[in-house]
Amino acid sequence: MPRPCASAKEESVSHSLVRSNTQMEPRLRVAEEWCTELGRVVIATGDRGVDMVRSSCPHLQYWLLLEGQWTERMEGSTRKLSASEAVVYAPGQPSRRVAETPFTGLSVQVFSNLSNDAGCELSRSEVRTVWQFARLAIAGELDSWLLDETLLTLLQPRTLMSLKSQTRLHDMPAWLKCAYERLRDCKFEYPTLTELALQVGISPNHLSSEFASHFGISISTLVRRLKFRRAVSQSEQAESVAEPLWVTGGFYDAAHFNRVCKQEFGLTPTELGQVMTNRKSIQR
Repeated sequence: MPRPCASAKEESVSHSLVRSNTQMEPRLRVAEEWCTELGRVVIATGDRGVDMVRSSCPHLQYWLLLEGQWTERMEGSTRKLSASEAVVYAPGQPSRRVAETPFTGLSVQVFSNLSNDAGCELSRSEVRTVWQFARLAIAGELDSWLLDETLLTLLQPRTLMSLKSQTRLHDMPAWLKCAYERLRDCKFEYPTLTELALQVGISPNHLSSEFASHFGISISTLVRRLKFRRAVSQSEQAESVAEPLWVTGGFYDAAHFNRVCKQEFGLTPTELGQVMTNRKSIQR
């Protein structure tokens, strides 16, 4: 099994896991923890109101929200994070997340000296790898060999990114930020590429090219992720599922939903459902 970290809980708190305003509730708890020389994986649970401030963490860090909702504030912008959503933070990148509900989350820290900027959206391979961590961790199948192998799959693409320009996010034009926010804030039918381009006053080809350049994924990939997150979020809030997830998320049919699930998360809908169900057994 992976060796325990020296002063693991204190180090996690001081680097990025939590900074509470008081010594009492709300609390963030470390339910499970695995650590090697390459990185650390933590399953954490927390109460509504937990204030997580990341100000000086020197490591590349991923968060996968398995249950609940956060409000994230970063670089002057605010957004909601809901169950099944994953985010990444570059070494030293500040952020603040406030828990709007009780939550369960998976934190993956990769011990490296990378200084690259982290995009707003993860690559497909990163999303699949983070979900693989969740499946292995919750099932109790994570060992030191698997931990290191999986951490390396996260580190390799980020090492390549660090060789590229580090100004792409800081130089983002206002119209591109507007297009991204319109997609993320959409609550009903998502606009087509042509409609979105018309809304921000840019040609469809230019919008498509610049979007992929800045965010590392295509507009269609982002829309598929948002549909999936909406389906999972609505199923979380409903006391009983009145209709299939592929209907709730606005997918063409069940086969389309299953294909997107496998492509984006590396899991079948059944395997994803097992992860989301088994998380409830994590001790709070």
